Amino acid sequence: MRLFSTYWLFFVSSLLLTLNSCTDEGPASSSAAAADTTAVLQPATAMPSALPCPVPGTEVLGSHYLSPEQGVLVMITADSSTYNERLGKSFRVLSVYEPAACELLQREVLPVDQSPDFAYTLAAINYNRQNQLLAIQGATHFFLYDLATKSLSAPISPVFPKPRPGVDAQSGHIMQLELWENCLIGYAQDCGAFAFQLEEGLRAVPINPLSDYQVPEGPHYHQAFLLHSDTGQQIIVPAYDRAGGGFSINPILPKPEPIDTSALAIAQDGRFVLLRQQTRRKRPIVVDLLRQEQASLPSDIEWKSNADILDWMKVMQ
Repeated sequence: MRLFSTYWLFFVSSLLLTLNSCTDEGPASSSAAAADTTAVLQPATAMPSALPCPVPGTEVLGSHYLSPEQGVLVMITADSSTYNERLGKSFRVLSVYEPAACELLQREVLPVDQSPDFAYTLAAINYNRQNQLLAIQGATHFFLYDLATKSLSAPISPVFPKPRPGVDAQSGHIMQLELWENCLIGYAQDCGAFAFQLEEGLRAVPINPLSDYQVPEGPHYHQAFLLHSDTGQQIIVPAYDRAGGGFSINPILPKPEPIDTSALAIAQDGRFVLLRQQTRRKRPIVVDLLRQEQASLPSDIEWKSNADILDWMKVMQ
């Protein structure tokens, strides 16, 4: 996968074996079922561009998804029923096959998302050992498909804490979508990252970011999210390389750990987020959303009050 180095894929896989579920903090939070952490998670199976189960009048787009556990092959296809006279092929047919016999099990025509020539694709990363979910990426919304029940969700759109002004026609288009067990994390152009907690019944509940920071030099936004697990919390600051197109979940901590969420403090402009470890001394954890990394504090500053630490960070940065 072009978005991850070998090291990064190993690191995130290890992280997710520890991170069993994730929710947002607050009254609307709900706990997800614990993931099976005894087995190595396997990504979607990339297959050749040729149609594995050839059907007359049907063309397939890009990668496919093969689930040996469920015995299904999922593809995004186009045929005469979706052909647009002005724009040509429209890849928005969800085709599900029994791979051994190439038997068509299900066919769903997905709605046009802004334009017929905007193709649906299978999300680049789908780790779904527990729920057997598949994410299907459109231009401005996505679907979840349950391989076990062969059911499709309603369209789901990214949610952000405040309105996003459009820069051009591509603003708001989903550039990356990744499904990690019970969490879905993505990025929309000019809008920033978004995250959902996935629940039973193909429900996707938005995870509110700790901070929604607007970068000064342009209409770009950086977010920090707090994900929960049985062993503590993990802070992620999803990062998207606008020039190269690379995306990383960007966890701040080496592994999830207990965090005192009641100690949350955010700088006035939202750039700095301060949390504290759930220990006797409550060591601070400061995240710089402009640089999308954990900030280093000198020893004479880290034991100051939250207000003093945030004031120092603003002066030094």
